[in-house]
Amino acid sequence: MTQHVIPALLAIAMMAGGCSSALALEAASDQELAAATGAGVAILPENFSLIMQDEDASYINLIPRGQVTVSGQSRADIYIRNLAITRNDATTTRASDARIRSWGSGDNPFVIVVKTVTAPNYTGTSALSYLELQTPNYCPNGTTDTVNCAAGPDSGTALDAYNIRLGAMIDLLLKQDSSTQGYGGRTGNSVNGSSGVGLQLIWNGLSINGSRLAVFQTPSGSANATDNGTLGIRGVIRLNTNSTPANSGLTLATRLRSDFDTSREFITTEGLSIGDLDINLPLGAPNYQALTFGAANAGNFYMELTRIPNNAAAYNQAYINYANATDVANKTCTSASCGTASVPATHGTVVMRDTVFKVPGSSTVSLGHSRIDGIFIQHMKLTTTGL
Repeated sequence: MTQHVIPALLAIAMMAGGCSSALALEAASDQELAAATGAGVAILPENFSLIMQDEDASYINLIPRGQVTVSGQSRADIYIRNLAITRNDATTTRASDARIRSWGSGDNPFVIVVKTVTAPNYTGTSALSYLELQTPNYCPNGTTDTVNCAAGPDSGTALDAYNIRLGAMIDLLLKQDSSTQGYGGRTGNSVNGSSGVGLQLIWNGLSINGSRLAVFQTPSGSANATDNGTLGIRGVIRLNTNSTPANSGLTLATRLRSDFDTSREFITTEGLSIGDLDINLPLGAPNYQALTFGAANAGNFYMELTRIPNNAAAYNQAYINYANATDVANKTCTSASCGTASVPATHGTVVMRDTVFKVPGSSTVSLGHSRIDGIFIQHMKLTTTGL
């Protein structure tokens, strides 16, 4: 195992290690386990943070398979370094060192659960079992969701989940085969004799509450044989920004600077800044639309969000059942509402407010606001080449 994958494993270990409970765990007998019918495994990270401070020992390196020749170089490496997931504090130029005191609550934790649902497939309806990771429900102060937030809105330290800071440096480097593996030895825009471009990212006030990720085996019956009996993924992506903190929002800048290595400082005088970014996007639906992965030719792979089948039971959920005006299954997922945990919304929204571009040595240029409602991807396929 190389050092490049160790940070990812550490993140999982820290997530598990950061979970605590007021009750001690006790061993259960086989009879007790056989009779148990719980709602899944609850996880509550407390005093949690993930900080990669030493770039030489803690970074994520994505290396393409085989050789790729671009402008005399033979491969393109991606380095994710200085990754930090913490509680947002008052600073704007550094990744926060503050820990997330409680990522959820006892009434609203992370949950890993196995469920079964009866839903349309390619020809009719069938039962489907799936494994789902549920983040804490989106229950901030003032919520009116009495279904998913039956215990009431989050309060106290659980409000940290709505004020997270995500920071990272992402470098794309063109490297020769003779270049030393690893990240050390950078001078200006050159790393081990290779050129590159750096992207710095910091998102203040981030919340992922309300997100869902489910995996399952897709059913048979599709006219496209590659859609049958494969690994399917569906989910609800909810990345919302808490607009209360003064420094809230997403900032992106393309630049390499030596003091990123040790102090994890971020540029605030240039780049693209979105003051209040909300992304609420359902991807896929049970049984009939899944995000699938497969192997392509010459070592490449594809990622596909499968087509909506020609089945009224399916497309009436994805669109509108005009034959029955009262039967409206499709809903739009927004930061305030996203259907229910059992019946999530089918369409999504992206909202960008207070979008500005800071030009070095010049004034700030306002790009205004934008909003996209009712986002729905009927079919999408991405295939890699040259790997």
